[in-house]
Amino acid sequence: MALALSLQKIYLPNGIMTNGVGYYVDTNFVLKNKRKEKELEQDLASKKLLTVIETGKVLGIGRIRVYELIKGGFLPALNIGGLKVRREAIDEFLTKYEGYDFSNIKNIVKMNS
Repeated sequence: MALALSLQKIYLPNGIMTNGVGYYVDTNFVLKNKRKEKELEQDLASKKLLTVIETGKVLGIGRIRVYELIKGGFLPALNIGGLKVRREAIDEFLTKYEGYDFSNIKNIVKMNS
């Protein structure tokens, strides 16, 4: 008597699938998320006011660091149903503080070139 083994695909939230034996990437999931990221980038480019999380995505930092920059007076923000940062304020911040080290928010220093 032969024993039949039924393998079922199980989808994990990050696009990884398993069939009970091994793992493999669902390329459709990856492509769909890449499209969503591209749409998000296009949406961010057209907005005048960005949330703290969106500002962090633009700057490539986390939301806590954005809050620290706002609290420290380095990045101006508006409180309109939550903190918002103007796109122009981000550009001004990047221009003004280019060449500075923000790894310690309490001790901002100019980097040696």
